[in-house]
Amino acid sequence: MADDPWAAFPIVQSAPSAAAPPAPSAAASSDDPWSAFPIVKSAADNASSPQQSTAEDIGLGSIRGPIKGAGELVGGISNLSGMMERGRTWLLTKGAEKLGLITPDHGDEIRGLVNTQQSGIDSDHITHYLLGLADKAGIGEPKTTAGQAAETVTSFLPGAAVLGGASSLRELPGALMKYGIIPGATSEAAGEATKGTAAEPYARVAGALAPATLGAGASQVARLANPVARSLEGLTPARAQMAQDLLDYSRQVGSPLASTEAVGYATNNATNMGNLQRVVENSPEGGAITRPFFAQRPDQVQDLGRATFDQITPPITNPYSVAPRVQAAAEGVMTEADKARSAAVRPLYMAADSDTVPMTEMQKFIGRVDDVIASDKTRLIAPKLQSFREALTNQETGEPITDIKNLDRARKFFRDEIAQPAYAQNAIPKEIGNQLGSLNNDLKDMMMQASPDFAAAKQRYQDITKSTVEPLQQSPTGQLANADSFETQAKILFDSNPLPGSHIAIGDAVRQIAARDPEAARQMVRMFVEKTFNKATKDLASGPNQAGAGKFAAAVAGDPQQALNLQAAITALPNGQTIWRAFSRAQDVLKAMGTRQPTGSQTAFNQQLAKRLESLGAIPDLAATVASPSRWLSYATDIYHRYAFGRNTAAMAQAMVSGDVRDLQRIASANPNSLQAQAALVGVLANEGARSQQSAGVQ
Repeated sequence: MADDPWAAFPIVQSAPSAAAPPAPSAAASSDDPWSAFPIVKSAADNASSPQQSTAEDIGLGSIRGPIKGAGELVGGISNLSGMMERGRTWLLTKGAEKLGLITPDHGDEIRGLVNTQQSGIDSDHITHYLLGLADKAGIGEPKTTAGQAAETVTSFLPGAAVLGGASSLRELPGALMKYGIIPGATSEAAGEATKGTAAEPYARVAGALAPATLGAGASQVARLANPVARSLEGLTPARAQMAQDLLDYSRQVGSPLASTEAVGYATNNATNMGNLQRVVENSPEGGAITRPFFAQRPDQVQDLGRATFDQITPPITNPYSVAPRVQAAAEGVMTEADKARSAAVRPLYMAADSDTVPMTEMQKFIGRVDDVIASDKTRLIAPKLQSFREALTNQETGEPITDIKNLDRARKFFRDEIAQPAYAQNAIPKEIGNQLGSLNNDLKDMMMQASPDFAAAKQRYQDITKSTVEPLQQSPTGQLANADSFETQAKILFDSNPLPGSHIAIGDAVRQIAARDPEAARQMVRMFVEKTFNKATKDLASGPNQAGAGKFAAAVAGDPQQALNLQAAITALPNGQTIWRAFSRAQDVLKAMGTRQPTGSQTAFNQQLAKRLESLGAIPDLAATVASPSRWLSYATDIYHRYAFGRNTAAMAQAMVSGDVRDLQRIASANPNSLQAQAALVGVLANEGARSQQSAGVQ
């Protein structure tokens, strides 16, 4: 057609691959539509060309770039058409194969034929021709990196000018910058990063599209590009040092933590490290590294636990003797308290011994006893009351006893007899006890009225009882004195739901037991923590228990008061402060192990991530992707998910099991909006594109 500027140039249907169009030779082939236009060798091929300065090279690149960009712009229409045709052919042939209309081999043959077909006026041929004209005009190919970069960047200007959306000359500079200079710069950076590899062409495409597509969702990409940074939010320098110290200690004692566990414990799970660790463990690449690491944990926990318990006391060889020894020690404490009370009041009682109750008062009292005896027609109460009367009477004179010393002896005898339990051999029936008890109390009142010293002694005794003896009887020590089994004793000292503020009394009890039988106290504490440890860490039906450490830590000190009681018991032992420091440090390690989430747990976070991973397929249709930048953003996001939570999980797992907290911080400190991060993300896209195309068999 007369209006077609390309009508004079015949177009063939087959040409060499567009990936690397050959330079026309001096003897042009008749099959080459460009043979009528001989092109001289480029300056890059001319070995005799004088050396150019960097500034000159940048100038040449800046001129050559727009020429190159114009060719790519004009030929882009043909390229897009060809890509769409190949995509359409792929869909049709695959559909035909599914329907059984053609065989897979036939489908491959058709797709291979379409892939090798190329229009003669694609962007590569047009660009090659225009650059040949530039070479003839002395605008040779840049030799320096700066010159080559200038060529790449300025090659985007023609497209930016035509397609940048500038409606006036005033808007043109902005369009050139947004759609020309910036995409050109990122494309060149990505290309240089992958130069000489299969990923280079895809890197340049991804780099060019990155500012427009990835930049449009910068906040989303930033979050995705650095999941470690998100997971470490809330980690202060002080907490980071605490985590590092704990990590170092765990390795020192042979029960190494993952760095993510140390961070989780040091921050009280204020970070998202647990979720990140679970995802890494669930991934094939990360799991291959973490599984052997955590498989050693059950044995390591056993070793740490036994070594810690050994610091309390050596392994117990006769566990059945522990409870009786503890009870005997507690009974000894109670006996000692009784003796101390008696010693405190003895001087007052001795001073009252010679005091007397008036004879007339005692005769009246004896008369009351006789009246009660006479009123008992059944003779059931009378015998015991007769014994009481006889004890208050001088057997030689028949007169009532009046001195405080002998009256108090008789009073105490019948008081103790009344107090005997019902099952005792000499227990007094309830009705007799009531009658006798009432008379005995009246006798005490008479004695107190008659002797100020006796009254003072009784008051002193009562005060000591209320202030010392009764609280001791109600305390853990008093309860231990009445407990004859280890289970009962363990509940008294280490109740899983203890009374608030009970740690002071617990410490006193263990200290009192230790003062009388130090080894029994040590063995009691060890037997409790070891018994709890054995239950928490026992093997499961599926194999060794990797979660036993956390279960033990929760069982032995699951709430703040329970932890205080345990600390009080251990520090009350001989050398208890030293033992507690070692025990507490081991507890920190075991608690940190407990922050590890079950690898199979399907939280909403994990389910969403799994859904993304499962939905990923081959690279999408390139023509449709280029036509819709939003699809590039979606594809970039999906590719990054696959990269960050798939291929990159191996590196993350390695940092977890053998790295430091500082390593996690360094990963997290990388700015996802920096040029390095953007270049890395573009490189991921390029490599993914190269792998996808190669696996699809695209030539």
